[in-house]
Amino acid sequence: MTTPSHPHARLHERVKVMVPVRLEGQTGFTRDISVGGCYLQLDDIDLQDDEISFELDLGAAHRAMKVRCCGQVVRVDHMGYLTGIAIKIKGLQLLLK
Repeated sequence: MTTPSHPHARLHERVKVMVPVRLEGQTGFTRDISVGGCYLQLDDIDLQDDEISFELDLGAAHRAMKVRCCGQVVRVDHMGYLTGIAIKIKGLQLLLK
């Protein structure tokens, strides 16, 4: 991890990856993920809280693997029929089946 050079610099490198996500009964995908957060894209959703829980489906080849995450909503973007949600991850739990 590097120290940011200005106040809006990112602390962690982002990886562009589409991973299925479930949030409040809806499904969508990640746009990118980093060690400290992620950006989700779902059908239009109205978030009421700034703390949320969601599941990422990391589907391993030999068995199902999900990660339950809780995080702080940093930003919500409404883009037509999609809602983008920038999240700072505060905790996670690995779920194996």
